[in-house]
Amino acid sequence: SIRCGEPVFGLCAIGFVHPGRVWRKAGARAGDIVVLSKPLGTGVLVSSRRPEAARTAVESMRTTNRRAAAALRAAGRAPSAVTDVSGFGLVGHASEIAALSGVELTIDAGRVPLLAGAREIARAGVRTSAHRREARGLGADVRFAGVSDELQVLLRDPQTSGGLLAAVAPDDVARLADAGFVPIGEVRAGPPAVVVTG
Repeated sequence: SIRCGEPVFGLCAIGFVHPGRVWRKAGARAGDIVVLSKPLGTGVLVSSRRPEAARTAVESMRTTNRRAAAALRAAGRAPSAVTDVSGFGLVGHASEIAALSGVELTIDAGRVPLLAGAREIARAGVRTSAHRREARGLGADVRFAGVSDELQVLLRDPQTSGGLLAAVAPDDVARLADAGFVPIGEVRAGPPAVVVTG
């Protein structure tokens, strides 16, 4: 994610997709389970400038989403909504799904997987340059209840090569676990919002 005075345009074609098999950010349905395929924390780990933390972040960044995407394709039902977690952090991209789908996403912060050392580094006050931006959603309100400051930082942490965030049928959660997906919340009917509890 870039902010600058000049227009910046980037484009990369990396493959083909059948028009009937496109996964969109819109379409999450009440009753779906929210799952995440990779732990969070690459932003603060790299910003810490600690060699061990950087190694942990790079190892995560080198893990592609190929296996996670294959697991979603093989699931019993196509995911209702999917996005990658990148520059706007987990809650920013969850907010986008909520807004486009017209639903509320609830996230249990205690279930969100974190990279080793990320919580301690966030607790020590390490922040990315993106942290200075006002932390807000991409269309839907984001509300925290009982979530520690360091966890809020990590849930907003911009990710490089982050995981996939998806809304899936409850019956598919167990089979997605083998590909690293962790259930972190659910989709509820209601005005578009992301509600994060501790």
